[in-house]
Amino acid sequence: MDTVLSVLALLVGLAALGLAAGAHRRTSEGKSRRARTAEAGADLPTDVQGLRHEVSALRLENADAMKHLAVVRYDAFGDTGGHLSWARPAR
Repeated sequence: MDTVLSVLALLVGLAALGLAAGAHRRTSEGKSRRARTAEAGADLPTDVQGLRHEVSALRLENADAMKHLAVVRYDAFGDTGGHLSWARPAR
């Protein structure tokens, strides 16, 4: 009985360690992303005409972005209920 509890405690500890490492990695990635964003903002134009050009370029770049997404839930297997399957409808 003590061996089972020891193994269970070890597994819980390893899971907690893995979660902590993942949280640390996400936090450090967020900090580096913010630093890159601040560096990228340094080369933006400061005049109105330059900013308008930048905005129009961004709008053109995002013209093909996905819009109006939906998820369709359906019953993949007739004998089970609950509409547990899902798919994104084709455009």
